[in-house]
Amino acid sequence: EPPHVGCFREVEEELGLSRAVGRLLVAGWTAPEGPRPRPIVSYIFDGGVLTDPGTIRLQKEELDEWRFVAPAEFGAYLPPFMADRVLAAATAWSTGTAVYLPAENPVGDYPKTDV
Repeated sequence: EPPHVGCFREVEEELGLSRAVGRLLVAGWTAPEGPRPRPIVSYIFDGGVLTDPGTIRLQKEELDEWRFVAPAEFGAYLPPFMADRVLAAATAWSTGTAVYLPAENPVGDYPKTDV
Protein backbone atom coordinates (compact mmCIF):
# COMPACT_ATOMS: atom_id res chain seq x y z
CA GLU A 1 0.00 0.00 0.00
CA PRO A 2 1.28 3.53 -0.63
CA PRO A 3 2.80 5.23 2.44
CA HIS A 4 0.04 7.86 2.76
CA VAL A 5 -2.65 5.13 2.71
CA GLY A 6 -0.78 3.16 5.39
CA CYS A 7 -0.47 6.30 7.49
CA PHE A 8 -4.22 6.94 7.29
CA ARG A 9 -4.99 3.32 8.20
CA GLU A 10 -2.57 3.20 11.15
CA VAL A 11 -3.80 6.49 12.63
CA GLU A 12 -7.39 5.29 12.31
CA GLU A 13 -6.62 1.85 13.81
CA GLU A 14 -4.36 2.94 16.66
CA LEU A 15 -5.83 6.33 17.61
CA GLY A 16 -9.41 6.04 16.35
CA LEU A 17 -8.97 9.19 14.24
CA SER A 18 -9.96 9.49 10.58
CA ARG A 19 -7.59 12.27 9.55
CA ALA A 20 -6.70 13.54 6.11
CA VAL A 21 -3.07 12.80 5.33
CA GLY A 22 -1.31 16.05 4.47
CA ARG A 23 2.06 16.84 2.99
CA LEU A 24 5.17 14.78 3.58
CA LEU A 25 7.31 16.17 6.42
CA VAL A 26 10.06 13.56 6.80
CA ALA A 27 11.42 10.65 4.79
CA GLY A 28 13.76 8.58 6.92
CA TRP A 29 16.10 5.73 6.05
CA THR A 30 17.62 3.17 8.43
CA ALA A 31 20.33 0.72 7.36
CA PRO A 32 19.98 -3.04 7.82
CA GLU A 33 21.06 -4.10 11.28
CA GLY A 34 21.46 -7.40 13.12
CA PRO A 35 18.75 -9.88 12.15
CA ARG A 36 16.98 -7.30 9.95
CA PRO A 37 18.48 -7.84 6.46
CA ARG A 38 16.79 -4.92 4.71
CA PRO A 39 16.77 -1.17 5.26
CA ILE A 40 13.67 0.56 6.59
CA VAL A 41 12.15 3.62 4.95
CA SER A 42 9.91 5.72 7.21
CA TYR A 43 7.57 8.58 6.36
CA ILE A 44 5.99 11.21 8.58
CA PHE A 45 3.06 13.16 7.14
CA ASP A 46 1.26 16.26 8.38
CA GLY A 47 -1.90 15.14 10.16
CA GLY A 48 -3.25 18.63 10.74
CA VAL A 49 -4.22 20.19 14.05
CA LEU A 50 -6.28 18.13 16.47
CA THR A 51 -8.76 20.56 18.02
CA ASP A 52 -10.40 18.00 20.33
CA PRO A 53 -7.95 15.50 21.88
CA GLY A 54 -10.97 13.86 23.53
CA THR A 55 -11.63 12.14 20.20
CA ILE A 56 -8.51 9.95 20.55
CA ARG A 57 -9.44 6.30 21.14
CA LEU A 58 -6.37 4.15 21.74
CA GLN A 59 -6.03 0.62 20.38
CA LYS A 60 -5.35 -0.98 23.78
CA GLU A 61 -3.43 -3.93 22.27
CA GLU A 62 -0.71 -1.57 21.05
CA LEU A 63 -0.87 1.70 23.00
CA ASP A 64 -1.16 2.31 26.74
CA GLU A 65 -1.42 6.08 26.79
CA TRP A 66 -0.77 9.28 24.86
CA ARG A 67 0.30 12.83 25.69
CA PHE A 68 1.28 16.04 24.00
CA VAL A 69 4.81 17.20 24.83
CA ALA A 70 6.98 20.12 23.81
CA PRO A 71 9.75 19.42 21.28
CA ALA A 72 12.37 19.86 24.01
CA GLU A 73 10.81 16.84 25.81
CA PHE A 74 10.77 14.40 22.87
CA GLY A 75 13.93 12.67 24.11
CA ALA A 76 12.32 11.88 27.47
CA TYR A 77 9.55 9.85 25.82
CA LEU A 78 11.01 8.47 22.59
CA PRO A 79 14.09 6.45 21.62
CA PRO A 80 16.79 8.69 20.11
CA PHE A 81 16.18 7.72 16.47
CA MET A 82 12.46 8.41 16.83
CA ALA A 83 12.95 11.65 18.76
CA ASP A 84 15.20 12.85 15.91
CA ARG A 85 12.49 12.04 13.35
CA VAL A 86 9.69 13.72 15.30
CA LEU A 87 11.82 16.81 15.91
CA ALA A 88 12.66 16.90 12.19
CA ALA A 89 8.92 16.66 11.43
CA ALA A 90 8.15 19.57 13.78
CA THR A 91 10.86 21.61 12.10
CA ALA A 92 9.63 20.68 8.61
CA TRP A 93 6.07 21.61 9.60
CA SER A 94 7.16 25.05 10.80
CA THR A 95 9.49 25.78 7.86
CA GLY A 96 7.33 24.26 5.10
CA THR A 97 10.28 22.20 3.87
CA ALA A 98 10.33 18.39 3.96
CA VAL A 99 13.43 16.69 5.35
CA TYR A 100 15.32 13.59 4.20
CA LEU A 101 16.73 12.01 7.35
CA PRO A 102 19.10 9.09 6.85
CA ALA A 103 19.98 7.33 10.11
CA GLU A 104 23.64 8.28 9.79
CA ASN A 105 22.86 12.01 10.00
CA PRO A 106 21.34 13.14 13.27
CA VAL A 107 18.70 15.82 13.05
CA GLY A 108 21.28 18.28 14.41
CA ASP A 109 22.94 18.29 10.98
CA TYR A 110 19.91 20.06 9.49
CA PRO A 111 18.89 23.68 9.96
CA LYS A 112 16.55 24.07 12.92
CA THR A 113 13.92 26.63 13.74
CA ASP A 114 11.99 27.28 16.92
CA VAL A 115 8.89 25.09 16.97
